[in-house]
Amino acid sequence: MEGVLAPGFFEFGRSGRTYSREDTLGMAARPIHARLVGFNVRSLSADVVQVTYNTVETYADERQLANRSSLWLRAENGWLLLFHQGTAITA
Repeated sequence: MEGVLAPGFFEFGRSGRTYSREDTLGMAARPIHARLVGFNVRSLSADVVQVTYNTVETYADERQLANRSSLWLRAENGWLLLFHQGTAITA
């Protein structure tokens, strides 16, 4: 993830918490089953895109739904994630 997250990256998590790049890189990986629905890419400029989609995640027997939005920057060595937001959806 160090090569994917841009310097200054931050996230507004589905939980409502704000996560820095360092927070995100320090998180332990955990197994989840996630389905992406309605994936869409919208060009904001020649080097910036917004990616939107919904997730259906399953942790044990609990299902969680969220709207997701990310901003990506085209850099010299590929795409970097600048910002991500997850917003909970009630079923």
